[in-house]
Amino acid sequence: VVSAPYVPLGAPERRAALLAAAVLGGGYSARLNQEVRVKRGLSYGASGGGESHPEGGLFLAQAQTQPATAVQVWQLMRSELLRLADAPPPADELAARQATLVGGFARRLETTGGLASLVAAQLSAGRPLADLARTVDEILAVTPAQVQAYAQKAWTANTLRGVIVVDAKAAGAALNDAPAPLVRLAMGELDLESPTLRKSAG
Repeated sequence: VVSAPYVPLGAPERRAALLAAAVLGGGYSARLNQEVRVKRGLSYGASGGGESHPEGGLFLAQAQTQPATAVQVWQLMRSELLRLADAPPPADELAARQATLVGGFARRLETTGGLASLVAAQLSAGRPLADLARTVDEILAVTPAQVQAYAQKAWTANTLRGVIVVDAKAAGAALNDAPAPLVRLAMGELDLESPTLRKSAG
């Protein structure tokens, strides 16, 4: 898993962040899956998505792979986040992701359950229901430069974190390529309430 900051609820750049997340992890043809599965066959699939909260958010890129390639897959996913900050997505790539998001939104409006979930999400986020009428236009208005600008702001080498869960014996020498600083924990040592672990992860 590669974790990164994501926009809080109602942030002005929330649509650009949504498109950045979609370019990376929004389906089979998105970048994470292309690099990890399609081009290299290192996993059955790599995906990513963002979750917003009132005071912040979290983006997660994730995949499962063989122990010997765990570090390689982690590095590939991390590189894709950083690459989006280096250059804007091509217009046709962004258009494909916009079409996917708009299509998904439209399908949710076609059923009472989907509509209810959209309304509930707006209310729980403290957002006006009128925002739903602007969703499609706002998604289609996002430009490649805005996607890059968001990635540059949120996804840097200093803001990305990673977790690799692996059979160390099976991974062998590949673990030597894991980036520093690195916190190594054996399964028996893992305590998610440990102050030391929280400090290291932060």
